[in-house]
Amino acid sequence: MEIVLSIIGLIITILVWLFPPEPLRKFLKKLTRRNAGFQKSSLVQFLVRVAAQERRYWSEVESPPRAEFISSFQQPYTQVFQLTDFVEDVDPGFDITLINELDSAVVVHDLGIEIVSVANEWKLYGSPQAAKISQQASYTIKMPDIRTEISRSEDLRLLEPRNIDMVLSAHMPDPFRLEPESTFRYELLLKNYVAHMPNYALIRFWITTQKGKFASELVQIFTI
Repeated sequence: MEIVLSIIGLIITILVWLFPPEPLRKFLKKLTRRNAGFQKSSLVQFLVRVAAQERRYWSEVESPPRAEFISSFQQPYTQVFQLTDFVEDVDPGFDITLINELDSAVVVHDLGIEIVSVANEWKLYGSPQAAKISQQASYTIKMPDIRTEISRSEDLRLLEPRNIDMVLSAHMPDPFRLEPESTFRYELLLKNYVAHMPNYALIRFWITTQKGKFASELVQIFTI
């Protein structure tokens, strides 16, 4: 009987993963732009690091802590960034350098991130320490409350990897011109990330230019 119940539970989990409940579906649809058309090209490269003011609490690591009860992401990623101390109010900021290897200049008029996939595994750490750090990001993206929306219909304690393909823009006030064989450096703060996101996520950074849309390789973020 226990085996039958386990099989039924697994089938329900798979169905919910494949067909999200209607409230969650509407939330994702409102914030998602399907077929964003990003070009994963070496012609515009993204060098991504943790911003200087966040390095006390965030670092780049070789691999995230292994999840015990949920699956790993299937998509390949090239970098992993991790919250290294159990603190609150410390959102990730990234120092990003663009390298234009095209034979002509590009004008960047929009930039942001795409949340490709998320997962969550409840871990017991006790109460987080309070920590405040000054933010000096060039651009800021306010993260939607994905954690709350998912928890309305699913158990966040064990959330299998789910593709959501959500595109978020930083809304640049002014475009900038990137000459051939030149670089441009900017900082991007993901505001409310720790409070609003599941603890495992795959994201990519992107820019939009008059020559098309360019994106970084996937990176994983883990927030303990």
